[in-house]
Amino acid sequence: MASNQKVYNYVVVLKHKNKKAVQLTGILLSALAIFLFLYRSFQEGGTRINLLPFSILLILFIWSINQIRKKEKVHFFLLFIIAGFGLIAFQPYNWVGFIYLIMAALERYALLSPEIGFSPDHIRINGWPEKKYAWSEFSNVMLKDGILTMDFRNNKLFQKETDDTEDPEYDGSEEEFNQFCIDQLSHVKK
Repeated sequence: MASNQKVYNYVVVLKHKNKKAVQLTGILLSALAIFLFLYRSFQEGGTRINLLPFSILLILFIWSINQIRKKEKVHFFLLFIIAGFGLIAFQPYNWVGFIYLIMAALERYALLSPEIGFSPDHIRINGWPEKKYAWSEFSNVMLKDGILTMDFRNNKLFQKETDDTEDPEYDGSEEEFNQFCIDQLSHVKK
């Protein structure tokens, strides 16, 4: 089976500006789910079986908060899945469970750091929708002091801060990257 994945000479990872907002949303939705399970346990017509998902979610929530304090990566996917299926299974908050399942599916995409792939053929910026540019659309591309600058020929300027902590195995230098970009731009000018 053939793969559609393109291998890029260089991949620049940009700083993710919304990571804190995604984490805050995860914390608030987790706290809401914990409250709903606890509330449902002691409400008239509620069952004590709601204390089981409440306990599991509380443990996961505390673990997630500790991970955030340690400045480590946190994913609320498992917490959202448990909350979603638990809320769907018991009345009266069935519809809220579907929201949690949707949030679990979307969390992965919300936490992806923006990446820009550089190959001799083109430059691709990931995202939805994906953007692909030919080298001929640029007058200059440069990486200096952790800032990626892409100067388009139509006077549009793209300038973003990079995040080199995403890939600790990468050992390329700014000089190598800049030389690669100069080489690609010089081929276009000929």
